[in-house]
Amino acid sequence: MPPLTTPDYELVPLVPDSRVAVPRSLDLITHYVLKEQGDWFEAELAFVRALVRPGMNVLDIGANYGVYALTMGRCVSPSGKVWAFEPTHATAAFLRISVTENGLSNVEVIEAGLSNREGNAVLFTHENAELNTLNPGTEGGTTETIQLRTLDACAAEFGWNNISFLKLDAEGEEERILEGGRQFIAANDPLCLFELKHGTFVNTALLSAFQDLGLVLYRLVPGLNVLVPFSPEIAPDPFQLNLFACSPERARECAKLGFLANSLGNAQSLDVGERWSSLAAEWPYARELSVRWAESRTTSSGEEREQVEEREQVEGALGGYALARDRSVPAEIRYAALQAAFNTLTSLLKGAPRLSRFLSLARVADELGHRMLAIHSLDAVLSLLDQGVRFELDEPFLSPNPRFDHVDPGTELEKWCLAATIEQLERLSHYSSFYTKDASLPRLRCFAELGFPGSEMARRLELVLARTSA
Repeated sequence: MPPLTTPDYELVPLVPDSRVAVPRSLDLITHYVLKEQGDWFEAELAFVRALVRPGMNVLDIGANYGVYALTMGRCVSPSGKVWAFEPTHATAAFLRISVTENGLSNVEVIEAGLSNREGNAVLFTHENAELNTLNPGTEGGTTETIQLRTLDACAAEFGWNNISFLKLDAEGEEERILEGGRQFIAANDPLCLFELKHGTFVNTALLSAFQDLGLVLYRLVPGLNVLVPFSPEIAPDPFQLNLFACSPERARECAKLGFLANSLGNAQSLDVGERWSSLAAEWPYARELSVRWAESRTTSSGEEREQVEEREQVEGALGGYALARDRSVPAEIRYAALQAAFNTLTSLLKGAPRLSRFLSLARVADELGHRMLAIHSLDAVLSLLDQGVRFELDEPFLSPNPRFDHVDPGTELEKWCLAATIEQLERLSHYSSFYTKDASLPRLRCFAELGFPGSEMARRLELVLARTSA
């Protein structure tokens, strides 16, 4: 293929140690998000970093600028290989630059799309390459004639017989890709990562296509980095973008490695004991409040029995959360412990609302994959503060924001709680400030004034201002 004709690109860092070649424009999604976050916004990428190991052979279908392909290239080195399919010439050229710049000779870029037939096709291209599609329906834009392949034909050409992981992101072509890869799926039995939605549309036909192949659907629990069963009958969280599918045999293999829980375990079989106090001892804010928490507990004997029971339930929920963080515990039990913590906090908040419990619920809900519920909890905190309610600091609670676990509040505990809430709401309420533009400015400026600076929030403010003034 001819080389890229324009040198106008930037190598943007991608954690932990890669660089992605992207067009130099803050109006493009990949460039903006990587500049803002230093990473991609999908939690599934962190799962892939943990799952994919040296020696594995994997596919990236719809590689785009290579966020997944480059990540997997690092993970499978030195003896594994990545085949990255990207149909558009310009985007594939950027991807080749990234492969070269990162020294990833084990990543092969294939400039082709995949479907249920071999030949050529017209691709409808978009300024943001993530939105390129074979499906007409968008007005304007440009087109490009691309080569089409099938998974089965490629399997024969490349000799694939041990592909263990497949990432599939083809903007509406996924069903036809599966149709053209039935023999490949049966022979290789890969774990498949795929898009649940196209825009706001849930692709129920694709879910059925995977199930028709005998594969079981899973979603990621981001706080555990564990897959759990997904039911198409239950409405997904609005922020759920991706799902996984695999055979029962592949699921058993993932479960043995601690990456999958097929059911809730019996968390009650393990005593949470001192797990919460041990975990809290690692965090500056909890150490600062530990004496106050202990004193409030010892003086609670005169309270109504209901209040004492609530305090015990809160401590039990936090102990369950601490248990869920213990990677030496089976995934089923960790999942059950996190779910139990969520259920307890949700139940308690049906009574009198307490800001500290909303903070804890926001953390647990987000880690469980209920992102919208986490957003509602954070919104409730700000609403109650507007009504004059104060943070209650006499009861143990979780920071709503993992970064703030290790941020020392000093003597400004209430400001610390507010800053943690605002930053986490900014992070969770949208995938990136790319999509909000200057609507994020008031929140980012408010956060900056609170005195607990964070590098990502500083970059967001800088990028929003730069894009707004451009």
